[in-house]
Amino acid sequence: MKRNIFTKSLVLLLRIITIVALTGFSLAGCKTDAGDGGDGGGDIPSELVAIWYFDFNGNGVVDEGEDITPAYEFKADGTLLVAGVSGYSFTVNGDKITLVAAGVAAADSITFKIEGKKLTLNGSQASGFVAGNYAKK
Repeated sequence: MKRNIFTKSLVLLLRIITIVALTGFSLAGCKTDAGDGGDGGGDIPSELVAIWYFDFNGNGVVDEGEDITPAYEFKADGTLLVAGVSGYSFTVNGDKITLVAAGVAAADSITFKIEGKKLTLNGSQASGFVAGNYAKK
């Protein structure tokens, strides 16, 4: 009879551990909603959430004669389209963006600055992003 109580206790303990572990993994995978950002808290700045095009002239304006294929589409849920291709996500920490592809973060992050409709990315190519100027329509 002792063995039966031991077995039931062990099964109960394993179930509790499994529930706690699954809850932890679920919470760890949660993304933050768009927020004011800039505080290093992981919030995605609402002004970053947009479709960004290459800004060849560096003037913050997308002319109809310019390449109209979007370069990046940052979404409030942390997903990212790169040149229209899905399967990417990103995180924001202060003024730094880190690209995550297939669950693996890029080696480096890239800094960003937004002025009106102009997005400027600065940093290494190892970040997965292309440094330069981008604009939204």
